[in-house]
Amino acid sequence: MKTKLRRNERCPLHGRFDCCGRELRKPKAPKYPTHNGVTTYPDGREECTPAILRRRKDKLIRFKPYCGICEILNPEKSQFTEYDEIELSHKESKGHGGFKHDDRIENLFLAHKACNRDQGSRSFDDYIAMKLELRSG
Repeated sequence: MKTKLRRNERCPLHGRFDCCGRELRKPKAPKYPTHNGVTTYPDGREECTPAILRRRKDKLIRFKPYCGICEILNPEKSQFTEYDEIELSHKESKGHGGFKHDDRIENLFLAHKACNRDQGSRSFDDYIAMKLELRSG
């Protein structure tokens, strides 16, 4: 009676895992190219590791040290006072209508934690329009 070897079982004749017609499982190649922690999709979207997102956050802090939401709605409070109150936010939300992963620097901005939580999964433009409409009406 012939028994079939399991994947992680050694061949009793040869003492190897890859003999007697059985191949080792080959590692799968990534679907999309990844370079230095950034996965780029064919349509131009990017998905970044948390370390890369921190670097992008620090870069934005150096060049634009203000809250993107407060700059429009409440300019006198747009400057950050503490690092812990700063969050990285997406202009095109991951939740509604935006791509699942789009961490391009053009799609990111800084916001206070409270502003970012209030924005939720709305896109930046929809959120600002809603807030301005509530303020005027």
